Amino acid sequence: MVRSLLQALPLVWPVCLFAGEAAEKAAWRLALDEAESARAAGRVGEADERFGRAMAEAERVDPEGVAVAIVLNNSGYHLQEQGHILEATRRYTRALAIFERAGSEEHHLIEVAMNLSGAYLETGQVSRAESLLRQVLSGASGLTAGDRAGVMGDLASVAVQQGNLVEGERIFREVLRILQEESGNAAKERIVSALSNLSMICAGTGRTREADRFVRRAREALAALRSPPPILAIKTLANSAAISAGLGRRADADRYYKEAIAHCERAFGINHFLLGSVLTTYSQFLRLAKRKKEAREAEARARAISEEFARDNLIGYTVDLKAAQARGREKSRRLPRGFAEPGRH
Repeated sequence: MVRSLLQALPLVWPVCLFAGEAAEKAAWRLALDEAESARAAGRVGEADERFGRAMAEAERVDPEGVAVAIVLNNSGYHLQEQGHILEATRRYTRALAIFERAGSEEHHLIEVAMNLSGAYLETGQVSRAESLLRQVLSGASGLTAGDRAGVMGDLASVAVQQGNLVEGERIFREVLRILQEESGNAAKERIVSALSNLSMICAGTGRTREADRFVRRAREALAALRSPPPILAIKTLANSAAISAGLGRRADADRYYKEAIAHCERAFGINHFLLGSVLTTYSQFLRLAKRKKEAREAEARARAISEEFARDNLIGYTVDLKAAQARGREKSRRLPRGFAEPGRH
């Protein structure tokens, strides 16, 4: 993500869809399973090849069938994870259209819509994300608690990006209330996300001790997850670093930043877009700590990564993003030194 301000890292990730376990594993599904295994193991090239094979097999069955939509969504997840959000957006959009035409179950429609809204938010298209999410809420006839929490979490992210931290905090707290009664890994991941975002909202509004409590809870919830998504772990560590820096705990902040950077490099390589965001905040921490040479090196590396991400995803060409950057410059004059700007879900 292209960022120039000291800020929290947004917490949003796509959801993978799978065909029913009772269904016979056709060729497309076998290839999809292989693609998912390769993606989870970090074998990017192999995952690309397997997703391509899954798509070819799914299109052989029905070029506009539900199997194609599932592969589009899951390969979109893979692309978004690698920072190719523009192409991921195209795939989510096509998947959503197929599901709608097929009259698929509401849960699948909601998951793909949330993935698409997340891609919009990642690229600064806040108005499009909000419109889609509100359309989901108004059109759904029977949202599960988990789906409602997911949509509300993204709406909280929209509110934060629009500068309405009070509304964002209110919604994130409601998300936590809803998820208290939910089980399953997806609900637990959303809890980590909400806690981490609440920590950054509190930090950005001067409630540093409350921010620290929220981020500690986020780390504890993260540690309890089975195989947490790397992006969730990286962002939680980076938010922990920003809050520690704001509280003057420089050794803790430095440790969390280094852990976030190392985790990102292990999971995604040395040029991943998320690494650019972590390095940007780390460079500002280093500058405040009078470690100027390290700060310059981190800043240069972050700039190169972020510029490549911007070129790949046409960042800077939307009215929404330009407005968000203006709001960010204004907020940067109000935030205490060392604090991260609140992020989104």
